[in-house]
Amino acid sequence: MVARLTRLLPIFFGIAVAALALYVFISIRYTPIKAKEVLIKLFTILFGLATLFFLLATIYAALDSGRMEAVELMASFLLPFAAGLGVTLVCRAVFLHNHPAYKLKPVRAKTIKDPLWKRFLNWVLLQH
Repeated sequence: MVARLTRLLPIFFGIAVAALALYVFISIRYTPIKAKEVLIKLFTILFGLATLFFLLATIYAALDSGRMEAVELMASFLLPFAAGLGVTLVCRAVFLHNHPAYKLKPVRAKTIKDPLWKRFLNWVLLQH
């Protein structure tokens, strides 16, 4: 199992290099806070989908063949991605703790007066 985990190291190294490049690019283009927000969303989706896929593959291997080699193979891929998802969710919690304004979702602005066509329509409908 350790040998299989070492095969995942190049994948995680590539993800780390891509994340660093993306962080630098977005930090230069926008702000470092926006870069952190984008990376957290990206890694939550990436690791979430990978974890879900390998979880389903592990369950399928356990139910279909019952061979422990297949289950161990899928579980050895599941564990690092689940750990990555956990780390990403911890980073998200720390980010939201340090930047509480990001917890608030944007709210659509209300108009003070309805548009003229809507007022006319309400007037016509209420007259009858």
